[in-house]
This record gives sequence, C-alpha cells and structure tokens, in this order.
Amino acid sequence: MTAKQPAGKKYIVRLSADEREQLNALIQKGNGPARRLLKARILLKADASAGGEARSDGQIAGIALTKRASMATRNVRHCAALSAPVVNPWAA
Repeated sequence: MTAKQPAGKKYIVRLSADEREQLNALIQKGNGPARRLLKARILLKADASAGGEARSDGQIAGIALTKRASMATRNVRHCAALSAPVVNPWAA
C-alpha cells in the first residue's frame, strides 16, 4: 500500500503506527489540556501515512473553526477571509 500524497502541501505529516497509537490513547483518555488534545486530533487528521486520514488544509481549517481554535500558517493571506484567529509563528 502506498502512502497518500496530498497535492500542494509543503509540509506533509506522516505518523508511525506507534505515534498514531499514542495520539489516539491521549485523546481517548480525555484528561489533559484542551489545546494538547486538539493538536493531537489535528495531527491525526493531517496524517498522510498509509493508516492516516490525509485531510486537506481546508478541511483542517474548518475543524479549527468549529473548535474556535487559532490556525498557524506562514501564508496568512489564504486564511484572511476566515473568522478565526490566524497567526504566523515564523513572522518576526
């Protein structure tokens, strides 16, 4: 089975089976900082390995919007029309 290759992505997340298992366990426990649990969910959604979901950036942005989370991206222009906070962690 070949890994999924999301079109146009600069950074592609590929988790090992062990990493996916650890993130799923963290989410299932449900006791931890809300941001950590949200980040774990997003990583699992972005996972482009054979066992992952490989969601698009747009789908992940939609998830962030519904959870009222900030989005981090270098290209804030793409998210300018969204009502969610957008941060560029690489900006000075």
